Amino acid sequence: MMKNKLRHYRQKAGLTLDQVAEAADTSNQMVGMLELGKRKLTQEWMERLAPVLGVSPADLLNELKRTVPVVGYVGAGAEIYSIDDHLKGTGMFETSAPPQGASDTMVALVVRGDSMSPAYEDGDTIYYDQIFTADFTHLVGKRCIVRLTDGRTFIKKLRRNGDGQYWLQSHNADPIIAPQIEWVAKVVWVQQG
Repeated sequence: MMKNKLRHYRQKAGLTLDQVAEAADTSNQMVGMLELGKRKLTQEWMERLAPVLGVSPADLLNELKRTVPVVGYVGAGAEIYSIDDHLKGTGMFETSAPPQGASDTMVALVVRGDSMSPAYEDGDTIYYDQIFTADFTHLVGKRCIVRLTDGRTFIKKLRRNGDGQYWLQSHNADPIIAPQIEWVAKVVWVQQG
C-alpha cells in the first residue's frame, strides 16, 4: 500500500480515531486501518477525511520527509539562548525523521541540561512542528518547547494557575513562574541520545 499522512494530520489536528470516524461517518476501526495502510486510501476516502483534518485530499498522499533540520539547542535546566531559528533554511544539520515521518514544518532541537531528567536527558533530540499560535491554552499540561521573549528556549511542561498565569514546570528544578512567553510548540517525538 502507498504510504499516507492520515495519522500525521489526525494527530496534528489533535483528534482521536473516534472523533475523525464520527465526523467522516465511519468507524474508528476503518480510520485505523486506513492509517496503517491495511485499507487503501482511495480518492473517495481522501475526499471524506481531508475536510475533517483541515487539509486537501492530495495532502494525505504526499510522502513524509525522511530527515529533519536540527535548528539549535533547548534548555532542560541550562539557560540556552543559542536556538538557531532557520525558519527558511536547513538548520545546523539534518537528523533522521521520527518513525512516522516528518511534516514540512517539523524541526528538531538537541537537549542541554538535566532539569527534565529522567524524561529528557542531555543530548536527546526533541522534534516539534513550527506552527505557532498566540493561543496555546490547549497545550497546558503538555511537554512543550517554550521560547521566552528574552531569547531563552526551554523544554518544560506548560502549566497555568487559577489566575490564568502561565508557569513552566521541571521534573527536578524550581518552576519558572510567570515567564514572558514568545511561543510554545508541543513536543511531537523524542529520540534518546
